[in-house]
Amino acid sequence: MSSQPNAIAEHGWTCVPLDADVIFGGAPYLIKPVHIHVKDIKFPEDDPVVVRAQRYAQDTLPIETYNHSIRVYYWGMIVVSTATLSCCFPSSPTHD
Repeated sequence: MSSQPNAIAEHGWTCVPLDADVIFGGAPYLIKPVHIHVKDIKFPEDDPVVVRAQRYAQDTLPIETYNHSIRVYYWGMIVVSTATLSCCFPSSPTHD
């Protein structure tokens, strides 16, 4: 693939197959996926630590990095909310 070196330089990753059977070798899901709306994931916008951290991130990070960080938060909340070990993780990132 001739564009792969450019993708690595530009994004820092390589392409992976879009077919889950190729990635996971046809193995069944450990946990059946469910549809989750972003609007159903609470962002702790009322937590003063989160507000300050978000403001700092917006002010100092490139927009691509900030957006990636927000995607990672939502992805992590989905993983935690659907994982069998979700009882072991706090529901708030700033939980005591």
